This record gives sequence, C-alpha cells and structure tokens, in this order.
Amino acid sequence: MQISTRLHPIEARDLAQVEQELGPLAIAPAEAEIIRRVFAATGDIEFQGQLTFSSDALKSGAAALAARNTILVDVSAVQVAVMPAIQASFANPTYCCGDAITRPQREKTPTAWGSKPWPRAIPTP
Repeated sequence: MQISTRLHPIEARDLAQVEQELGPLAIAPAEAEIIRRVFAATGDIEFQGQLTFSSDALKSGAAALAARNTILVDVSAVQVAVMPAIQASFANPTYCCGDAITRPQREKTPTAWGSKPWPRAIPTP
C-alpha cells in the first residue's frame, strides 16, 4: 500500500521551521523524523534530549502496524490525525482511551481512567 507523503503547506512550513531550530541531528533518519514531529507538535525543543529509542523500536512498531494490531491513543485529536494514514494503509482499529471514562476519579486524569479497561476490551488479532 502506498501512503501519501505529501504535506499540507502549513505542515511543511512548520517542519521547515523545526528543521532550522534543531539543526542537523546525528541519529538515524527515522528517529530524527520522530523528534522533528514531536517538536513541531509540542513546541518543546527539550524533548530532543529526553526521547530515547530502543534498537528495534521502529521495526517492532512497523511490524505491529502490519499485523493490524490495535492503536491506542490518549486524546481524540491524535486519533483524528492518524486516521487518514491508517485507513489508507493497514486499517488498524484505533481507539482513544480518553473517550472511555468509566467513572469519575479525582486521583487520575481522564486518559488514565479510560486506559485501564482497554487491555481487556481490545480483541487480539
């Protein structure tokens, strides 16, 4: 399946600004792309030094997508953002744990409340 890599003009402009701010990164290109996109999404350059990658993280993630494993996100905005690419590629089921609030709790965020039931609720492929 072919996933479009064309960027919206605003996204292209934002990533160009991020590239200018970060400068060249002495890491694998795929990891550098993740750092650029995290910085573009958060506006926080400090993530550059806080993100670490295991040696097989990207390969494992790609294999999980190809196996059509479930994608669990923390906020609905992320779910909406990834859906076009997911639908055009592997069609993985995608859920937002922030939408599954089971009961109000003062000690946890809405995402934390909603994420607890998901491991039991998601069917295994």
